[in-house]
Amino acid sequence: MGRNLEDALERYCAAHPHAADTADGARRWWLADPTLFLDEVELALEALVSRGVLATRVLPDGVAFYFVPRADGDGS
Repeated sequence: MGRNLEDALERYCAAHPHAADTADGARRWWLADPTLFLDEVELALEALVSRGVLATRVLPDGVAFYFVPRADGDGS
C-alpha cells in the first residue's frame, strides 16, 4: 500500500500547492481515510520529503508538520 499512499498524497499536493498538515491531518483530510494506519501515512509522507515533494518541520510539541515547499525555494 505504501506506493499507493505516496501517489495519492503526491496527487493531493499537486492539486493543493498550499497544503500543510500533520500526518494525522493528512490521513483525515488529504487522503480522507481516518482508518489508515498512521505509521503507513508517516512513511509515505517521509518518502515524499526525501523526494522533495514535501518539506517538514517539527512543531514545539514534537509533532511533524508536512507542507508543500514554496516554488521560490524558501520552504516556508
